[in-house]
Amino acid sequence: MVDKFLNIVDSISIWTGKTTSWLTLLAIFASVYEIIARYVFIRPTAWATEVLLFGCAVLYVIGGAWTLQEKKHVRIDFLYEKL
Repeated sequence: MVDKFLNIVDSISIWTGKTTSWLTLLAIFASVYEIIARYVFIRPTAWATEVLLFGCAVLYVIGGAWTLQEKKHVRIDFLYEKL
């Protein structure tokens, strides 16, 4: 029962990690759009900053869960060995 639940949680983590990785492209688009609007057309937008902020927050939280599930977190070996 517990193994089945953990497999479901793992599959959800993998799916959300792969799906939200596309938010990186959205964050890049919002950043480039804001730079062009601000410095070329001198008309900054409020939405691009918010999309970038919240998109990066979602990437941080969900990406962290996916990275933990994949065991790909960066670690400092000499501290890791002491634990």
